[in-house]
This record gives sequence, structure tokens and C-alpha cells, in this order.
Amino acid sequence: MIHLNKRLPLLMLLLLITGCATTPTTKVWHPWLRTLKNEKEINIGSKLTVDVKGKTDPLLGSEVLLQNKIRYYFKQLLLRRGYEIVNSNADYNVILEYSTSRNDKQYSYSQVYSMNKNEYTYDTLYGINHGLGVSIAMAVNSLTNKSATVATNETINIETYIHSISILFNEVKTNNAIWKGEATWDSNRLDLGKDIEPAIRLLVSGLPLNDKIYPRVKKIKQGKETNYYELECKNKWFFCPALPYNIFFTLPSESNAIPDGVKNPEALVAYIDLIQSAEYALPTGSRNYKNPLLKSLWSKVVLGGKYYMGTDENQIKVLIKLKGTNEGYIVNKCIITTDEEYSKYENQFGKWKNALEDYYNIYEE
Repeated sequence: MIHLNKRLPLLMLLLLITGCATTPTTKVWHPWLRTLKNEKEINIGSKLTVDVKGKTDPLLGSEVLLQNKIRYYFKQLLLRRGYEIVNSNADYNVILEYSTSRNDKQYSYSQVYSMNKNEYTYDTLYGINHGLGVSIAMAVNSLTNKSATVATNETINIETYIHSISILFNEVKTNNAIWKGEATWDSNRLDLGKDIEPAIRLLVSGLPLNDKIYPRVKKIKQGKETNYYELECKNKWFFCPALPYNIFFTLPSESNAIPDGVKNPEALVAYIDLIQSAEYALPTGSRNYKNPLLKSLWSKVVLGGKYYMGTDENQIKVLIKLKGTNEGYIVNKCIITTDEEYSKYENQFGKWKNALEDYYNIYEE
């Protein structure tokens, strides 16, 4: 999540006054990404050993604590996809490698130009049957980038760093590389830990997924919902892998400490997790899915997910409805929904997923 600037209260007031949904124009930050694979598919449920290596050149000493933090986060993402983490007798050895280097820049220019700095490549040689939700978000994002123009006339000195990561799956039996994901980005922050989580999340979205595994999240204590909202939600942007634009909550009304659209606030942890981890989003600006890149389609969006909350063994079903503004999406409503309502969502989502698979099915067999 990212802190908003001081314009947020004014922006939120304007949003509440205008009320109409529109496709956002302010693009979300994305690193440069690439994934490559060979003919073999990684089997869901495979046993993995996980190692993390890397170096932060501007800093001295051991990287162990940072590597432990990255390893823990990476393992959690792999477990959520249905893989088993082991110390021996693995099917695949997985290595995450990172690097950070200083790269100060000086800009001196006087021109008007089009800018399309973000790129995204996906290996489609053998076809895609997972990661389509993230892929279409990248495609929509690139359409926004191509239309951007910038007029400049100044010289700027900027202290920057280049962060890079790679994730490699080696098959133990053959010692062959099966899959590789790479990401790189410039940042004015030396701390890799702030940006690496969304980069890893985007890369692993290209791995096969067991969609029958549902996360368990913490349940907020009764009476502490406002505390959590103030600490984790208020005045912050959120990044979703399945969407090309940022997400933020509306401001609460004067009579309520939490926005009116946040129902069942004890499930706020589940709402935030879904926003930050969803790999598919259901656009609802139109029911015509013939062209998934149609911008008006993305003026409204729904996210859905199933969770276990607290120690309860009963599954909850969560829906989050997002409404488009120029600055990004606002959370219009989030709720623990009924089986009937969630079934309606799943039915519509099935149609959307089929449309995506058909859209990307461009090669003859």
C-alpha cells in the first residue's frame, strides 16, 4: 500500500459530488516484467525447495535478515498457490535472486514527447492457461501509457537505484530450467523491501494455481475495527495485480468512523488481502466482453474471493465493488456476501474468464 498525497480530501469531496463512474486515467506503477518457460508445465502441488540470494551494492554487511524476510513472503505466496515447501526430495529447486545498484541520473531536456515506459512480455509460445487476469490488466495499462504526452524544459538531478529480481524453477530430475520470471525497476528508495512484494506477486501470477485453496486471515476484534481502518486503510493507495489502476477507500461520513460502503468491518483484513492479491477482476462497465481492452468496460469492477477468518472453519465469501474515477478506483462497497449473491458473481466471472481465454487463443493448433 502507498500513502496518498495531501490532495486526497479534496479529491474525495469531488468524487462524492460527481458520483459517476469513469475509467481511470492515472496508471498504476508496474515494474518491467518478463516470464519465460519451456514445453513442460509446472505441476500444481509440486514439492519445492526455496532459496533467496542477492546483494544490495550501496550497503555493507550481511543480507541475511532481508533475505529471510523475502524468503518468508515468497514461501507464503507459493503455499497459497498449492505448492509444498520442503527441505529435501523436491520436484523443483526454486531460486529467487535480487540486486540493487546505485544509478543517479541527470535529465536535461526541452521537448514534447509521448511516453510509454512500462513494458510487459509474456511467453505465449506454448499458450497461456493461467495469469490471464494479470495479463489483461497489463494490456489495458499499456493502452493508457501510449496516450500520455509530456512537455518539459528543465534539468533535474535524481538519486535513483535499480532493483532487479529473478525467480528460477529448476527441475531436480533433469536439472533443466523450467520457468523463469524477471522484473526490474528504477526507484528513489534504496530499501528493496518496499517494492519487491508487488513485483514478486506479479511474477508468481504466471505460475499454475490450485484455486481450491482459500487463505485464512485474522478477524478483527469487536470494537477495534476503526483502529484497523485508521492504521491500514485510511489515506492509502492499494495496488492490485489484476487491475491497471490504483485503489483507495472513500472518506467516512461525519457520523461514521469507517466508510459507509464497508460492511462487516470485522473482515477488513480479508478485504485488504483480496485487493492486494486478486489475480482476476470482473469488469462490470458493460456485459459485452468481445473486446476486453475496451476502456469503458473498466469503469466499474468487482473482486471476489473466499476466505477462512479467525479460527472459524466456516468459509466466508467476500465481494468488493470498485468504482472508477480519474485518479483510480474507489471502494464503493465491500461485504461478506450470501451464497446466492456469490453464485451470481461466479456465473458472471465464468463468462468473463471464458472471454479472456478466447481473446488470447490466437494460434491454430
